[in-house]
Amino acid sequence: MPRSAARGLYSTHQLRLLEQIRILRDDHNLPLDVIRGLFERFDFDVDRIESITLTDSLCKRVTSFVDSGQLLAAETLSERELADRVNVDVERVRHYVDARVVSPLRDGDSARYSGYDVATIALCEHGVALGIPFDSFRKIASYVRIEFDLEHAAFYGDERNLAAANPLVNVFVRREIARGFVQSVLHATTQRHVRELLEGNPERRSTTLDDVVYRPSDPFIRAHGIAARIEQLRDELRDAADDRQIWQNIARLLLHSGAYDEATFFLEESLQRFPRDARLACALGRALLLRGDYERGQQQLAALAGDGHAAVFSALAVFRQARAADSAEQVIAAGAEVVRLIDVALAALPSRGASGVEIATLSGWLMASLPRAYGRRQAGLALLRDTFSKLDRERPVDAALPGLRERQQINAAYLLLDCMQEHVDPATSGPDPERLRGLVCRLDPASRFAETAFLMHSRATGRERS
Repeated sequence: MPRSAARGLYSTHQLRLLEQIRILRDDHNLPLDVIRGLFERFDFDVDRIESITLTDSLCKRVTSFVDSGQLLAAETLSERELADRVNVDVERVRHYVDARVVSPLRDGDSARYSGYDVATIALCEHGVALGIPFDSFRKIASYVRIEFDLEHAAFYGDERNLAAANPLVNVFVRREIARGFVQSVLHATTQRHVRELLEGNPERRSTTLDDVVYRPSDPFIRAHGIAARIEQLRDELRDAADDRQIWQNIARLLLHSGAYDEATFFLEESLQRFPRDARLACALGRALLLRGDYERGQQQLAALAGDGHAAVFSALAVFRQARAADSAEQVIAAGAEVVRLIDVALAALPSRGASGVEIATLSGWLMASLPRAYGRRQAGLALLRDTFSKLDRERPVDAALPGLRERQQINAAYLLLDCMQEHVDPATSGPDPERLRGLVCRLDPASRFAETAFLMHSRATGRERS
């Protein structure tokens, strides 16, 4: 859940999210990491999340008719009353009748509708709002009706006129159709979202930077004491809440450890305290981009003209979004803006320090990955090689970021390996690909970069590995 605005106080929004966590965990047997992914996908919009589980609304309204034991004959509605009850036009009600999703009861020459018809149309409208085609509801109604016919024949033989003769049979039909709608829509919608999360949503994956910016694994974070350092600084912050350096160091550590969601929440809180701090503002923009929130991230970085980090991450965002469209034309069209931002980043490149290494690494990869027409490929590869060589020779140390050199080595080696695999002639001089793969796998064998590097090795050597 998002953090509270004030310690120890929780909003109605957070309480509703807690209720959704309980329902998704207990009723749908979903693990917390999947629930978190679901919440992130819907930007913690509790109304949209509740629409998936139908909590405290439609599902309860539909089942209450059955559970209370009330007969549908207890309340009947005219066509206009039904339309008003579910907030649709009369023509929309007739559309459902024509599709045989609902069937009116006849009272002389007038058509009357039951409470189950109210629930059924309300559920259908809810499903349409979620993006489920109307024909899906028509099919569900048909399947439920066929199932009823089969069960009816099994119990009553060939007395097919029973439904017409006995109104209670119509009640039963509507109850079963309503239950069928609830179960089918609820499970189909929930499982579709969960399946996308478990299998990986291609659209979401292609618009993140996790395949360019290294994210450490949990063992790496533990081995270098990063989490312990964050907790230590949090303890210090309680006694020195106005110490800007502590806020900056915690933010850098959260980004360093790959905790992008937590970094976003922390940086938003820090900027309320230090609204003009350019470092914190840039860090927030990077955190937003790294968690996949491109629109907000680019808006945040756009105000930081001349900052090397802001420029290179803006360039990454533009390039990855163009690539995600899977269109060569869009990549070429975005190239001019990417080149402009890279030039801004390199003009602001520090001669030394950890910040300069990251800007140079990402700028080199971007230039090497641009279409050949821009003429930056060889310059990008040269910048990547030089940066990797400097990391071999020098040992950048930053006491605030344990494991910094290893993290930078992994990122530079992996991106260089990626570029060499895609674009470089094997005869071209440069680091040995096997050495680059070995370095990535040795420094953080549990990371996704190591897994990909190992698969590159397996394909290159023709070995099949389980």
